[in-house]
Amino acid sequence: MLDAFLGIPYAQPPVGDLRFQKPRPVSRWDGIYNATAKPTPCHQVPVPLLGLTKLNYTKASEDCLYVNVWKPSQRDCPEPRNCTRELLPVFVYFHGGAFQWGDSALLVYDPANFVALTDVVYVTFNYRLGIFGFLSLETPDMPGNVGLWDQNMVLKWVRDNIASFGGDPRQVTIGGQSAGATSAALHAASPHSKHLFKRLITQSGSPLSMVLNIFFRGEGKFINIAVSLGCYDVKIPFTEQRKKVIDCLRKLDASFIMRKIENLDFLQQLFSPLDKDEFLPLSILSPEPWKQLNVDDVLLGTTTDEGTMFFTFLADSFPQASEVLATQYRTVTTVVISQAMNVPVTTAKEIVTAYFGGHEVEHSYDEVRDIICEIFADAVFNCPTQLFADSAAEQGVRTHRYLFAYKPTHSFFPKWMGVAHTDDLFYTVGSLPFLKDKSRYTDVLGILGKKFLATQDYTSKEEQFMKEVVSAWGAFVRTG
Repeated sequence: MLDAFLGIPYAQPPVGDLRFQKPRPVSRWDGIYNATAKPTPCHQVPVPLLGLTKLNYTKASEDCLYVNVWKPSQRDCPEPRNCTRELLPVFVYFHGGAFQWGDSALLVYDPANFVALTDVVYVTFNYRLGIFGFLSLETPDMPGNVGLWDQNMVLKWVRDNIASFGGDPRQVTIGGQSAGATSAALHAASPHSKHLFKRLITQSGSPLSMVLNIFFRGEGKFINIAVSLGCYDVKIPFTEQRKKVIDCLRKLDASFIMRKIENLDFLQQLFSPLDKDEFLPLSILSPEPWKQLNVDDVLLGTTTDEGTMFFTFLADSFPQASEVLATQYRTVTTVVISQAMNVPVTTAKEIVTAYFGGHEVEHSYDEVRDIICEIFADAVFNCPTQLFADSAAEQGVRTHRYLFAYKPTHSFFPKWMGVAHTDDLFYTVGSLPFLKDKSRYTDVLGILGKKFLATQDYTSKEEQFMKEVVSAWGAFVRTG
């Protein structure tokens, strides 16, 4: 038996003058709060779902800053804080989605089995995404990283309140997958999250995974967005209309903003965390932040084929790329590496040669695809994860590295993609048995998404494997 408390506010709704600002503590309330409904997701652009449809976030809201708490039932103890039973370890889970998508109500993040199998208190939550979470001028009135500050407020909420749910605020593990993993690891380096948790789990993500988007920042990006949203007069210098532009952006209807963002090209839609600011004072691409990690234990890893999902995503976003790659793959890959990773063309050429071989070596389209997937996986996941593991181990953090190499029978991806990014989620969260549980489907899946999930199945061996993985994760949450 377990109890679930859903949709508990942890901050004031970030609307009006609070849009783009750091979260403010929620006001206390009198009486009994109805914590029985999953929270509304935060605004986000539609994301393709398995090539079938797009996740439908038309009912999203700026009023989305809520936590959910799952705990083992204590029927003999209605007030856990005052019980003699030992407080339980806590796992705070950060959802993924490239800082642009996702929400805690998706069934893949449902931790009911995890709690039942491990006897821990489990916390999930929503945080601001995309433009609402990471638009920035890197100034006090438009600071950026407010999505990370949302996460920080959740950790403080856990510190102050989790004992009331039977959780031990001194035994908190944080973790997540993809952008959730990157987020959690950033808190391990931020001075503002120090002493708020003890252990860290990162699945398919590391701070160095941000190597591809850390350079898309600054005044130029801000102005481009302001122009697109009709809040900027190109005939007037920015310094003369700065306050007016910010006020305009705060007054726009949120749905209008999302419709405009959806029509921009892919790179213009991306808004991500920044370094060298109040939350992350040092450059995340330098060694310094990782020499003072605020954790005792780290569990981190990747899947065997991290790059394949992103290749298909980019191929869908840029249909013309397939034709170009078939004939000019070396040139295209060189240019992309140079620009995306901010390295000289000569360095990019050396990387291309290391993976593709010399010009005398020809490759089929499938070979080109597989090599590009390997480059992406190494650049964004494998190498950043290993570097983070090495840094943690060097400073005495107990470090555990894993590789998830099992291809599920119900995988949402074709065989050529191998063990893809996200293939591990149903096993590490323990949500595999919910694949066909329609009561846990949310409206964002849409009709086609729900129909597809209902056709998926898994074997008894896979369910047993899930239990073993969850047991390992639970043991780490308990003792490291």
